[in-house]
Amino acid sequence: MPKYNDLITREPFGYAHSQMQDLANNLKQAFQLEGLFSEVILEQRIALSPAAQLMLVVPIVEAHAMQSYWQEKGGQDAALNVDADAIRQSLRQLILEAKINPARADQVPDELKMEDEVGKEWSMRSTFSLIKSFARHFCNIPPFCGEEG
Repeated sequence: MPKYNDLITREPFGYAHSQMQDLANNLKQAFQLEGLFSEVILEQRIALSPAAQLMLVVPIVEAHAMQSYWQEKGGQDAALNVDADAIRQSLRQLILEAKINPARADQVPDELKMEDEVGKEWSMRSTFSLIKSFARHFCNIPPFCGEEG
């Protein structure tokens, strides 16, 4: 089985991959999200492309900014619940859906599936699977929207 690092370092994707990965890592670090991401990713044994990681990080960062703004202005926005439990729940929901119901681009034959250093199989998911997951669950993804239906 190919290793994940073999896939993501191939050109022409290598440079773009490293730039997106750096941005995703910087945002996760700045907003103290590394632990939440690592927990859910290890739990699901899933590898997310850097672009997929950014798709998950950006709404959290924006929700933090909006929540801070409303708190600073003395307002209360009930739709924004940007705490660790809400974020963890959202990540689990979106990543599990992407794992179980991947986009066609992420469906690979057995001989191309990835495994880690100890031989455990991992799934690779891209933005295509996350878009599909967002479409299926939006607008019931706390803290991003919080509406039922």
